[in-house]
Amino acid sequence: MAESNPSIYRVFRLDIDGRITGSEVLEAADDLDALTRARSKIEAFGVELWDRDRLIARLGPDRLSALG
Repeated sequence: MAESNPSIYRVFRLDIDGRITGSEVLEAADDLDALTRARSKIEAFGVELWDRDRLIARLGPDRLSALG
């Protein structure tokens, strides 16, 4: 059984005003896997998870906002 290649996502770290302070590339099998991995990247003010030009979710210390 062949394994599929992971998808490439980007996680953007945000400051208190929602501005991007940094980013990193994240490899994941699918959106759910990427969300799980992105949760571990949450710092004081949160992160955004993107798949190319598609915003998947905004993750913060107190909330998860998944987008469709």
